[in-house]
Amino acid sequence: MSPAGSLRKRSGKEAAAHVVDGGYFENSGTATALDVLSALYARGEKLNPDFVVYVNNDPGEQETSMAEPAHADAHRRLTELMSPIDALLNTRVARGTYSQSLTKEFVEANAPGGDKRRRYFHFGLKQEKFAPPLGWFLSTKSRRDIDAQRRELIQDSPQFQELLAALK
Repeated sequence: MSPAGSLRKRSGKEAAAHVVDGGYFENSGTATALDVLSALYARGEKLNPDFVVYVNNDPGEQETSMAEPAHADAHRRLTELMSPIDALLNTRVARGTYSQSLTKEFVEANAPGGDKRRRYFHFGLKQEKFAPPLGWFLSTKSRRDIDAQRRELIQDSPQFQELLAALK
């Protein structure tokens, strides 16, 4: 996790603001992408994005349109105590899922000429026997696994073939 920080006033003596990584609020980056697209569209910019590509490094996360909500374990103890904590810890992912669906809808609704081709592409890692560690350094095994999944995606994914066709 990125450390928190402080922005200081020019005098350097007092803090102007305290900041943390935006991933604490929304972990996908699609909320920022949607803000940029919406602002450009509202200004009347000549912006007709052909597509948005969202690449996710969270193993096992499905495309938002197919994602199933997680259900609490009915046999878990201390449900009343843990539910608010669970809700707080899951808001980051929920905001990401929500912003992904809003971004997809925005790009498709603003497709030039009402073109009905796919406009939002979501690619990510498959759930494997182990999850890659958080952080910037990946083991050789993690890098090999990610490379193998990339090669498989390029060769076998109909969605990736659609993206290639859109790029032509």
